[in-house]
Amino acid sequence: MRRDSIQRQLLRLPALLILPVTYGLIKLFQANPAMVDYVYAAKFYPFISRVIEGVFGRFPFSVFEISAYVILGVVAVMLVIRVLSLILLRKESLVRLISFIITSAITASFLVFAFYALWGFNFYRTPIDKTLNLPNREYSDEELYTLCVKLAEDASKLREGLEEDADGVFAISDRKAYFESVRAAYDAYGSTHELYKNKAAAIKPFGFSKLQSKLKILGFYICYTAEPNVNTDQPSLYLGFSAAHESAHYLGWARENEASFIAYMVCGRATNKAVAYSVTMNALTDCAAKLSEADKQLAERLYELYSPAMLRDLKAYSDYYAVYQDSSAGNIAEQINNSYLTFNGQNGTDSYGEDVELLLRYFDALGLFI
Repeated sequence: MRRDSIQRQLLRLPALLILPVTYGLIKLFQANPAMVDYVYAAKFYPFISRVIEGVFGRFPFSVFEISAYVILGVVAVMLVIRVLSLILLRKESLVRLISFIITSAITASFLVFAFYALWGFNFYRTPIDKTLNLPNREYSDEELYTLCVKLAEDASKLREGLEEDADGVFAISDRKAYFESVRAAYDAYGSTHELYKNKAAAIKPFGFSKLQSKLKILGFYICYTAEPNVNTDQPSLYLGFSAAHESAHYLGWARENEASFIAYMVCGRATNKAVAYSVTMNALTDCAAKLSEADKQLAERLYELYSPAMLRDLKAYSDYYAVYQDSSAGNIAEQINNSYLTFNGQNGTDSYGEDVELLLRYFDALGLFI
């Protein structure tokens, strides 16, 4: 059989069986979270993530981002060449085009398997509310308001004396040191809490952050290179939160609501006030949005507690978001992310705001509502 024959190429198709194998493992772990906890999340994942981070964490830039642009460019060029060859040379190039398609499909299949093996099975570990044994009950609008007041008061105190730009808006001039402060907060927390003992990874800015803004991406954890990446085009307000959120993903907490909650739980009392302010403001914003849906009068009372500096920061972020709100590329990216999260058992992109319930239960355990 000729090496470049169509029949030869079709013999490569069994490699695609890696997809049903991956799906079978997903179903197995979905039904057995204890297995994920004790075998994958506690043993395999911490080891493999440290190994990968030890290799790629040495680079000051996002290795995955640069690699992705190069790979996409090469694939696009090869596809154009294959299509043109098919048009001009016909039969010989048909085999090459089929070979290219099969190779791409096999590569994509193994990347999907690698995604779950290197990180994605963390979606199916025991939920953090059970791990922390948080109270489980319904909370009134007044209790949500009480939590919002607590967060607003904390944010107002943390905001005092922080660095500002010429317009009086919260600003971070040394982002490298700022990201290291987030990393240090996780390491300090992990030294006394078993679930977070794995050392945090180096946090890296996207090289093309303006593009990430157009895609409405504020941060992204890359499991293939163990890199928490952050969009530094965004205003400073949620920069620390984005870094803390992606760091939680690196530590093995895949669900979006849990990563946001952990970002606050770990960094809300960080020694770096600017980091603590950022994660507290994100928690406050999520809780205030939920309060506004439930009781607009209580929400209006809450907004009166915001300091002028907090309002300036929120206005600057709102202005930034408005620029990209109707971005077509961003809307497509959101739809893809929604499908990805839904497939992995979350409530789509709505799951980002579901940290509110965890925050209520966390502060209930601390005695806020007594």
